[in-house]
Amino acid sequence: MVRTCGGIMIVCAVEVRLTPAGREDPVFGQLPERFLAPIGHQDCVTHLPPGAIVLASIERTENQAFRIESKPIYCTQFHRELNRTMLSERLQTGCMVTICKPATCTGWG
Repeated sequence: MVRTCGGIMIVCAVEVRLTPAGREDPVFGQLPERFLAPIGHQDCVTHLPPGAIVLASIERTENQAFRIESKPIYCTQFHRELNRTMLSERLQTGCMVTICKPATCTGWG
């Protein structure tokens, strides 16, 4: 869509930090305590739903990942699905892409 309309896509990588609950979680607990994750939106969860447990945060957004207690529901604001190969494919599509450092990225909560 961005390429078709002549837009610019901004891709930022931020350091995500697991919370104590994240370190104990069966899914997130397998990750390093700190890791880089791509982001590219301005959405921000400000109020979690009832039963939500925060699993990961970034400097500017506390609720970067959470799960719903007693349900198989996990939510992230970073792009967990975007691995190195997929990012490379997006970059090769001809989109105008700006890749920024975490300190200069303004396209997020």
